[in-house]
Amino acid sequence: MPPLNVLVVAEERLSAAYWLTALEGLNSIGSSYQVTFRTSEQVIGADLSEYDVVCLLDVANPPTEVWRELTTFTRNGGGVLICLGAPSSVAAGNLRRTINPVAYGASEAQELLPVRLKASLKFSSPQHLDFRSRPHPLSQRLEALGVLAELGNVDFRWRWVVEPNEGAVELAKWTDDNGEPAWIYRDVGRGRCLVFTSSVDSGSWSDWRGTWTYLVVAGQKLP
Repeated sequence: MPPLNVLVVAEERLSAAYWLTALEGLNSIGSSYQVTFRTSEQVIGADLSEYDVVCLLDVANPPTEVWRELTTFTRNGGGVLICLGAPSSVAAGNLRRTINPVAYGASEAQELLPVRLKASLKFSSPQHLDFRSRPHPLSQRLEALGVLAELGNVDFRWRWVVEPNEGAVELAKWTDDNGEPAWIYRDVGRGRCLVFTSSVDSGSWSDWRGTWTYLVVAGQKLP
């Protein structure tokens, strides 16, 4: 089979270092990924048709042009993964890495996204991912691989609170009392947009990066 062409987009390469390493590492255990990195500025006007999957990691302020391109890409059968691992620009002050919820709430963005962003918040105490309460073929695969039990020991400290859009399907929730969405997707045309409401690359947001479950989920989670 030909390799899966994956485009990873972040504000800088360092912000995606662990995710890039995980995808490249999967090639050494039999998976086949052709991974390309671009900054958020470099992806504007880029031809996405050569890729199978586009991953946006903590992209701060995607312009409407990028949302339109991503929506067309998804409708034509592409997969989009969006990870929200940076605080809201509304309350973050002078922090270097932020996410602008207004950009993600634009009408062009909402045509694609399964959620509307509300606020980035710290859990009162570390929480974990719960896939078992949302039966899905993916959850069954992760269970068979022994991932779900181990993920129950991984602490997450920050997340985005989101409001699911119509047609959204929750894959996993947080173990807090509110059971907020953690992994959630929506089918758009012939493709799919998947959102993770926390970070895949920030040590301050969670202890997940660098664990063996991270590597397995990276291979299973590409839309």
